[in-house]
Amino acid sequence: MLCGLCINFVRPKPANCIFCGISEEADFRIAREDSRYVMFMDKWPGATWHYLVVPKAHIASVRDLGPDDVEMVEDLLAMGKSYFDAEQIPEENRRFGFHIPPFSSIPHLHLHCLAMPFKNKTQKMKYFLSRRDDSSEYSKGWGWFIEVDQVIHTLKRGGRIKVSPC
Repeated sequence: MLCGLCINFVRPKPANCIFCGISEEADFRIAREDSRYVMFMDKWPGATWHYLVVPKAHIASVRDLGPDDVEMVEDLLAMGKSYFDAEQIPEENRRFGFHIPPFSSIPHLHLHCLAMPFKNKTQKMKYFLSRRDDSSEYSKGWGWFIEVDQVIHTLKRGGRIKVSPC
């Protein structure tokens, strides 16, 4: 994705970014990979199924995305959905989204692909869905986790991703 590469040039990848060196040799359990993205099992799963999809180009977080990145976000989602389709995971059990800094553990954009149930109540709170009471399902309220559809909708209308409503 061109914009992802532009972000890579503007913000050089950190030498110690663990997600910039994903490989089986580096102890990642890779599920899918293509020339731009890689999907792997989360090392500390919060749900029955928990995978991450990351761009190979270094992008720090969902807060760095703009309207030109919608296609990349849709590609990340497509890889996650395709894997869950192949595993026959029912759509109603799926959740796709991003943690918003400062509430993210790795400073490299990664889409969480989760299939319920959560492992425990603490994990459920980490992936809490936040919506405004008086708006569409795509409008995010206060919260540290944002669903991928909320990201796409926000970016398409020129908004920015943040912890506060967007």
